Amino acid sequence: MQARRDERRQYVKISLQDKKRDRKNRRREKPWTVAEVQRFIKGIERDRLYVPLLLSLMGLRPAEVCGVRWTDVDLKLSTLETANTRTMVGNKTVLEKDTKTLARVSVSCRCRARPRRPSRSSARGRPARS
Repeated sequence: MQARRDERRQYVKISLQDKKRDRKNRRREKPWTVAEVQRFIKGIERDRLYVPLLLSLMGLRPAEVCGVRWTDVDLKLSTLETANTRTMVGNKTVLEKDTKTLARVSVSCRCRARPRRPSRSSARGRPARS
């Protein structure tokens, strides 16, 4: 490795040979088996984040999951269209924009009527946001 000094910053140059060696020696994580995925899905079934986690397992990016609206969901055709992304900028501003690629995901709708839980704010005695 060679270090080069700039007026304001210090840069480190890593040789291509070092990069290749690191990539070769890096431990590869094995993907989950079908049984492990099914066990995970079963374990989160009652979790309030069930749908976002399931969408992530289907391959949606976190910003795409955050950008899903009810207008993107077609329960009759069992499809979900990702058209928007939402990202926090500086913990203050929400940036909404188009997705990198327009994707249409076919989802299996096992829609069961579940009783709606009260929102967190109403459970604390505050009025729910509308």
